[in-house]
Amino acid sequence: ASAHAQAVAIDTRADGTQVTFNADKMDYSGDLKVVTLRGGVRIQRGAEILRADEITYNQGTKDAAARGSVSYENGV
Repeated sequence: ASAHAQAVAIDTRADGTQVTFNADKMDYSGDLKVVTLRGGVRIQRGAEILRADEITYNQGTKDAAARGSVSYENGV
């Protein structure tokens, strides 16, 4: 599936923290539980913000791989 993404909450951590995704384009592989975001990507979890040109996020393992113009902020 492919869609234009706009501030879509994709996941909630076990501690209740919501993970919010923003991107120009989002592809989701339901079988693999993998979300690939492209174009001005921003993932926020609490005070943490990860930005990149492309991020692949595995909902099963909670791992994210970022590529291109990567930056990380921890507002704590």
